[in-house]
Amino acid sequence: MNALDKYRGLAYLLAVVVLLPLLAWSLALSGTASQWRETRKAEKQLDAMRQQNGTSAVSAVALAAQEHISDGELLGDILCGPGCCEVVKYVPYVTGNADGLALHTAEIVLNTDYKSLVQIVDNIERTMPLSRLKSLSLRSVTPRGSNQVQLHAVLIIQQITENK
Repeated sequence: MNALDKYRGLAYLLAVVVLLPLLAWSLALSGTASQWRETRKAEKQLDAMRQQNGTSAVSAVALAAQEHISDGELLGDILCGPGCCEVVKYVPYVTGNADGLALHTAEIVLNTDYKSLVQIVDNIERTMPLSRLKSLSLRSVTPRGSNQVQLHAVLIIQQITENK
């Protein structure tokens, strides 16, 4: 029996007890812990700003001066031009009202090709900073009496405005 064979079990135990938790920390848990620390730091800064200014967190958020969802101006803002897409459905509604604020939501279904859809999403993200694209889903639809497959894009856009 070799002298190293005598300590093989102890070496395995040491590897399991020391190296395995160290490996788990470095690969999985350290990123989560650093994000948690950053979140705590940001919360403390936000609380300090609230106490210093005496305002709520909502007043620090940039609100849209004018609501573009219910009056249909949103469609004119996001469409990339004539003939690039067809609006299948447009449903504006108010999702919630609280503390003098209103959350407006629009569900838009577009019949378009993929290239035009990418241009529309880019247009929304670049030119409408006070509105958020909350969801984008794609569906392939085959209309009755047709063998052509159409791409329908369902966009959910939200905007926060002040109630007046």
